[in-house]
Amino acid sequence: LSHNQIETIHVLPKTLVRLNIERNFIWSKMCLRLLALSPELRFVGLDGNPVLELVSGWSVFLRSISAKLEYVGKHQAKHSPKKSAIHAHSDRSLYLSTRSTALHMPPPVAST
Repeated sequence: LSHNQIETIHVLPKTLVRLNIERNFIWSKMCLRLLALSPELRFVGLDGNPVLELVSGWSVFLRSISAKLEYVGKHQAKHSPKKSAIHAHSDRSLYLSTRSTALHMPPPVAST
């Protein structure tokens, strides 16, 4: 499976998702939902399903690109027809679309 051909990540094993992200793959043609379940953004999820617990260093990276994230809150989803199908689990649900721009995921921080 080529990383640029993955369309429905939720049907893939969690181990494959973890492996792809850790190998610094460039994600395209898909949307990542970043669920801020805590201030540290501990989980990355798709369609509301957690697929990865963030390793050390990931939350810092995600916060550093927060300006590039599309903020989707309940209020926005309610009044935007294009986002009506999006289920915002909380006002801190974030979406990141990589269809137009490639996103280089950082390599995991090696623990010593």
